[in-house]
This record gives sequence, structure tokens and C-alpha cells, in this order.
Amino acid sequence: YCGAPLVTGRHYRMRSAANVVDEIQLYYRKGHRRFGVFDDAFNVDMDRAKTICRTLMERKLEITWDLANGLRADKMDLELVTLLKQSGCNFIGIGGESGNDGILRKIRKGVDTAGIRKAVDLANQVGLGTAVNFIFGHPDETYKTALDTLRFAEKLPASYVNMYGLIPMRGTRAYEE
Repeated sequence: YCGAPLVTGRHYRMRSAANVVDEIQLYYRKGHRRFGVFDDAFNVDMDRAKTICRTLMERKLEITWDLANGLRADKMDLELVTLLKQSGCNFIGIGGESGNDGILRKIRKGVDTAGIRKAVDLANQVGLGTAVNFIFGHPDETYKTALDTLRFAEKLPASYVNMYGLIPMRGTRAYEE
């Protein structure tokens, strides 16, 4: 369902933690204090994600930043959310995609609803605002599974939930199905 590989290819080239913080520091020196980081894979490499946070703190960059694009719920732990908060992050997006475990398995999300709930709970534990992003229209989705998503979203202790319609892009598994 994800179109990112169509844009970036199957191999993801991550900028180093130092390079990311160097760029933030460049704008910090120009007077900027608020940053939005739009990275589809910020926490895929947990060491890199944590190093970015630690480096922001080591360099004493007093900034506010957010990760609204969507962290992977299956790659979150208490250490990461604590470092995010300590480094000035105040808001994160979490890729939920569905509130139905069968649909999550079908789209190979790598997490179930309990894992999504755990990710929101971890963020809340340290005071991070959260948005959980859901998609309607996955292959094999039914009225019942869509209602499961709505009911799940309604019970999540997130700051926001975002609902999107699936757009099957040419070259994705969803398009082929």
C-alpha cells in the first residue's frame, strides 16, 4: 500500500545522525527554533534515531521539533520516546493504518493493534503529543473491519487520529490487487 519505494527505490539511504543535526544547527544559528522533521523512516534504525536526539542535546540546541509524518509503532520503546521529549520533540505521528489485526497482517504492517496502543501509551507516558494515521480502503477491507478501525481509533488516548483513503499507486501491491 505504501508508495514510498516508488519515489525512493527499494533501498533507503539514511543521512547520518551528525549530518541531520548539522543541518538543524545551521538553521538554529540563523535564528530558527521550531522544526518539522518529515522522515518516513526516522525510527527504522533505532540507534540513528536515538543518536540524533542525543546529539541535539549534546550541542545544547534549544529547539522544539516534531515528527508528524509517522513513526513505526513496532520500533518504539521507552528510551526512544524519552530521548525525543528531552531533545525538544513535542509531537509524533504514528503509522497505525488499520484498527483490525487481520488487515494489519494482510498489509504486512509488522504490528498489531496492541502494539499501536503500546506506542501511544509510551508517548503519553513522557508527554509527547500524538497523531495516529489510519487508511480506509485496504484490499479485503469490509464494512466490519472499517468499523473496527473507527472503534479502535475512538478508544486510543491519542491527541489526534487522522483518517485517509487508500490511493493505490501503480507499482504497489495494493494497485495490483
